[in-house]
Amino acid sequence: MESKGNPFDRKPKSLKDLQGTTRKDREEKNVPIIEKPTETPKPAPWVCATGKRVFRQLIDKLIEKGIFTELDLEFFNAGCHEYGTYIDMQKDLKKEGRTFMAKGTTSTGEIYNKGLSANPKINIANKAFAQAMSNFKLFGLNPTDRSKMHIPNPTPKEKKKDGIIGFINQRKNK
Repeated sequence: MESKGNPFDRKPKSLKDLQGTTRKDREEKNVPIIEKPTETPKPAPWVCATGKRVFRQLIDKLIEKGIFTELDLEFFNAGCHEYGTYIDMQKDLKKEGRTFMAKGTTSTGEIYNKGLSANPKINIANKAFAQAMSNFKLFGLNPTDRSKMHIPNPTPKEKKKDGIIGFINQRKNK
């Protein structure tokens, strides 16, 4: 029997279609078709407030482009939560500073200055950002990963929604 590697490492067909790398000879058989959401999903209750704002800013755009499906919801929630944590930590660091004077105590209980130390929120922010980018790269939310995706051009109905530019394009096409 031929080994096809770890099934969790394989790209879904929809992503291959967007990236333009689909090959008929390598298509999987009996792959389930996952529907796009019929209405805009809401962020999970456990997502931080800043993450919920990020979620609301991005979700409609991802659905419109055909990148987001119902199964992506929890993964996207996690990415938004991590990115929200990153933003919150950056705001805190701006207020508190990136360093602080560390204190220590002697064996007699005297307090003394140990010197400057890095604010621990720097590590929290760095880890949250790395995790968010790891989650978001599958949705094409950074320039490098977006350039790998071949998102189809809008249909004529979608062009009509573009206002004056859509109107001009319609006139040219007639």
